[in-house]
Amino acid sequence: MFKKYIFLTTILFLGIIACEKEREIIVENPQPPATVELLNTHMSGKISDDDQKPISNATIKVMFEAYILGETKTDDEGKFSLPNQPAQGSKSYIVIEKTGYSPNIFNKIFTQGEQLIISPTLKKLSVDQILDVINSEYKINDDVVAIIPPGIVSGSDAKVKMQFFDLSKESRTNLLAELSSDGKIDIRNAFWIDILDADKKTISWNPSKEVTVNFSGNIGKLLPKEVWYFDIKLARWSKTTTLNPANGIQQLKIKQAGFYAFVDTCLNDQEKPTAYCQNDITALFNNNAVILYAKDFDKGSYDNCDTNLDFAIRKIQDDCMNGSSSFGPSITFCPSEANKTHQIVVKVTDNNNNVDSVIIDLRLIGQDSCSGDIVKPTPYCKTNVDVSYAATGGMIPSDYFDAGSVDNCTEVSNLVFLIKKVQQDICCPNVPNSLSPSLTFCPLEIGTSTEVEIHISDQNGNSDYCTILVNLKP
Repeated sequence: MFKKYIFLTTILFLGIIACEKEREIIVENPQPPATVELLNTHMSGKISDDDQKPISNATIKVMFEAYILGETKTDDEGKFSLPNQPAQGSKSYIVIEKTGYSPNIFNKIFTQGEQLIISPTLKKLSVDQILDVINSEYKINDDVVAIIPPGIVSGSDAKVKMQFFDLSKESRTNLLAELSSDGKIDIRNAFWIDILDADKKTISWNPSKEVTVNFSGNIGKLLPKEVWYFDIKLARWSKTTTLNPANGIQQLKIKQAGFYAFVDTCLNDQEKPTAYCQNDITALFNNNAVILYAKDFDKGSYDNCDTNLDFAIRKIQDDCMNGSSSFGPSITFCPSEANKTHQIVVKVTDNNNNVDSVIIDLRLIGQDSCSGDIVKPTPYCKTNVDVSYAATGGMIPSDYFDAGSVDNCTEVSNLVFLIKKVQQDICCPNVPNSLSPSLTFCPLEIGTSTEVEIHISDQNGNSDYCTILVNLKP
């Protein structure tokens, strides 16, 4: 009997130890308030690296703000499953993590009973360095350097982790995250920075400190200027700042760890171009047929994204029946159409197929109709124009401000444009202003508005001018 008691006591003692050990590995995740409405979804998928190799033991977390609603890990084949997983419909997001890789994070609208299959890619971290107690620089590559100020965290053995996505290697289909705000915006480049303690948990930064990230070289030139941050409270991306140029380097200043995205707003561009074309013009008919090209009617059309616009042209009425009533690169007039006014349409298209068009009145006249012409050209000029000194070097051609000047006889391509400043030139105070094919500004004029005259002359020496304000920007 005594031995029996010893045996039972031993079993009970071991059972207590086992329970204690089991209790030690239980993770107590605080749950969101009862007022937060949750729904059930079914999530599964496979996690791979950027070589499409499966990643085992990666952590998948379903989050609402800072609350973990569900968590699992991938198996040896990189697969995972979260059946009947609670999620908050509009503000839940998914985080996928693995030591040595940049995390992947994205948010979406969840629906009851949804079967969600995801197959994200994790990328190896570019930088993983111990944080010094003094001001430190951390290189991701020769063109990307993060500067960590002293006193940003307390304690020791902190570690900096950073990831920058190489512009030359990334593609639109291989993204860190999906950025959603007023519809979906896909990001081309993403930057992630985190500071961890010895237990690999994120450390809150000193709110008075900020990390400066410098982007130089080609990377600095190509980065979109808008910067977005993933807000875990809102479970969505929000615009936070813009890149600031400093001595040829683009600088980003950030005050908290997390995901930052450089958004190329032109990936899903839906803004149509602005068509500026010559109007109420005259063409000289001097042979058996005349061909006019759409591009020749352009007088400064522009787009928010595309710098190489496509131009097409057609007649509203094609009396010659030669196919010019359909859009093409050019239109053809025949002899029977001479000495008449025709309406034509010029269409401008950007590389996302956004379109704008204008209708132009075209007077087609015979070869000798301008003999003894004394009619001045009609000047049309852009007004109150912003000009970047850095982009132009301060030199502006005389026809830069033309917005469709026309003449009754002279073809537009043969009009002569000259320009001059109205007030005395502060850069050359001892030289009188005179008409010139181009206008030169100097750094002293940056931030000022200068009144200038643009003179237009036809082939018979008739001329007129317009006066505009030019705002010289840095």
